[in-house]
Amino acid sequence: MLITRKSILTLSLLLSTNIMAAINLNPELAKEVSSLKSNLQEKESSLQQISNKLKGLESELGHHNDRYVQVIRLKNNIQNDIFEMRVGIQQEQSRVEAELENAQKVLRAAILGRLDASHSPSMLLSEKIIFEELNLRVKELNRTRRDYLRLQKKIESLEKRYAEYESVETELGSLLSDLERQREGHSSEYVKLTSQKERFQAEYDTLKTKIFLSSQDDVKRARQIVQGLSFSLPLNDFVGMQHEDRGVTFKYRGEQKIRNSAPGTVAYTGQLASYGEVVMVDHGGDTRSVYLGHFKPRVKQGTILKEGDLI
Repeated sequence: MLITRKSILTLSLLLSTNIMAAINLNPELAKEVSSLKSNLQEKESSLQQISNKLKGLESELGHHNDRYVQVIRLKNNIQNDIFEMRVGIQQEQSRVEAELENAQKVLRAAILGRLDASHSPSMLLSEKIIFEELNLRVKELNRTRRDYLRLQKKIESLEKRYAEYESVETELGSLLSDLERQREGHSSEYVKLTSQKERFQAEYDTLKTKIFLSSQDDVKRARQIVQGLSFSLPLNDFVGMQHEDRGVTFKYRGEQKIRNSAPGTVAYTGQLASYGEVVMVDHGGDTRSVYLGHFKPRVKQGTILKEGDLI
C-alpha cells in the first residue's frame, strides 16, 4: 500500500517477546541519558529564571535611571534659579544703597537749609519739594525692601527643595549602584550556567550518537532474528525503530509500501481510535502479527497472504 503523508510516520508491528529481547537498550546508557536530560532541563529552567530576573532588573534600572536624570535636571534648574535670584538681590541691594546715600545727602541738605533758613516763601516751597521727594524715595525703598524679603523667602524655599533633590539623587545613585551589582552578578551566573548547559549538551549529543550507533547494531540483530523465524520487516526503508515489550514502531518518511512479514491469513481489519488502521495476520501455531498505523488497507478478512505481499 501507499502512504501519502510526507512527514515522519509510524507503523507499529506486534511481535513475539523472543524477537524483542535482541533490541533492548543498554540500561546504563538509558540511565546516563536520563541524567543528562534532567541536568539539561534543570539548567534551561535556571537560565530562564535568571533571564527573567535580568529583564526585571533592566526594566527597574531604566525606570530609576529616568528618575535619576529627571532629579538632576530639576536640581540644576533650581540651582540656576537661586543663582539668578541672588544676582537680582545683589543688584537691588546696590541700587537701594545708592538711593539711601542720595536720600541721606538730600536729607542733610534739607536739615542744614532749615537751620540757615530765613523762612521766605521760596525757601518754604523748596523745603516742601525736597521733603516730598524724600517721602517718595522712602516709599520706593520700602517697596524694594519688601521685594527683597519676598525673593529671600523664595530662595530659602528653593534651597530646601534643592536639598531634598540632593537627598533623592543620593538615594537613587545608591539604588542604581546596587541594581548594577545585582545585574552583574546575575549576568555572571547566566554565563556560568550557559557554559554548563553547553557542556551537558555536548555530552548528551555524544551519548545520543553512541546510542544511535548501538541501535543500528540492534536493528541488524533484529533483522537476523526476524528472518530466522521466517519473518521479514514490513518496510524496506525507515529512519528509526523504537521497541517496547509488545512490539516495534518503525519511523519513516514519504511514501512507503507496507508488506506482510510472514505467510498467513488476514484475521481482522478495522480501526482503533488511538492507533488508526489495524490489520491482524494469523500465521498459525498461535502466532499473529498486528499492523497498526495511518494507512489504507488493501486486504480484507480472510485474505491469504504470502511473505512480502502488499498489505
